[in-house]
Amino acid sequence: MFWNRSRGTGRVGPIHTHLNSERVQLEVAYTMSMKAVVAVLLLPVAFLTLSGQQRTSDTGQNASPTNSDQQLQEPPVDVAPEPTNPVERALRATRNRLQNSRNPPPSSAGEGNGSTLPSARRSRSDTQPSGPPSVVFVDRAPFRPNTRREDFQLPVSESDTILLGSVSKVQPYLSEDGTNLYTEYTVSVEDVFKDSASLFPKKDSVIALFRMGGSLRLPSGAVVRTDVHGLGDPPVAGHRYVCFLRYDALGYWFRIDKLWELRNGVAAPMDPFDQGLAQAGRSRFTGMDEATFLSAVRDAVKRVGAQ
Repeated sequence: MFWNRSRGTGRVGPIHTHLNSERVQLEVAYTMSMKAVVAVLLLPVAFLTLSGQQRTSDTGQNASPTNSDQQLQEPPVDVAPEPTNPVERALRATRNRLQNSRNPPPSSAGEGNGSTLPSARRSRSDTQPSGPPSVVFVDRAPFRPNTRREDFQLPVSESDTILLGSVSKVQPYLSEDGTNLYTEYTVSVEDVFKDSASLFPKKDSVIALFRMGGSLRLPSGAVVRTDVHGLGDPPVAGHRYVCFLRYDALGYWFRIDKLWELRNGVAAPMDPFDQGLAQAGRSRFTGMDEATFLSAVRDAVKRVGAQ
């Protein structure tokens, strides 16, 4: 009995102490390992959170004076019903015919063959075997020598009509031969700064603008889309723009030279050239308040008219 009790009291105590020490060490090691695992797992979350906060901060600071470099994806619009008015039906047929591939877009009224209009080319990687191209790249026409940077941003000389208006309707159409897609924008006029074409647009009158590209939902449900790179983001219904335009007498509508959006009370560039200047911090007009920007447009028109 004494030997057993002595064995129990003499040997069990140190064993328990040793086991407890090892147990504590294992628990500490396990805890540290789990903390390391948790830290590794939370690192991407923290990075994404900081990135999101940075993007939110940037958005708040820039207040959208500049658009993204990425072309905005226009939502598809259903095919417009056939006009019932004979005049409107004939006008639509003419406009569709003007967009045929065999008929290059005409110059503005009064211009010769040496047009300064941008030229478009189909993407070499386009997989569309027929019909409208899926992607089009536009090469902008060069500006005249000795053109000032302000004239790049406000192309008063190149535009025969300059006005402020809001887009009330966006409607894409297929050309008559089905090879091209273009979009027509209905604009309600708010103010006119230049009217060299003597069209006398007045406040609250409605005009039509157009540009290549768009997104059209066919009656079958299929969507035809042409993304255009080089012209900047397309106009959006419900938004207000200062429009630099050229009148096309054949279609009784206006070709878009350049747009500046009036967004949140400031001027925001739509053209890739102006967006590049803004990102480089060299744009005089980006972020300018609306009243000052409209005054600058009027001053530019007066200056060019006096030359």
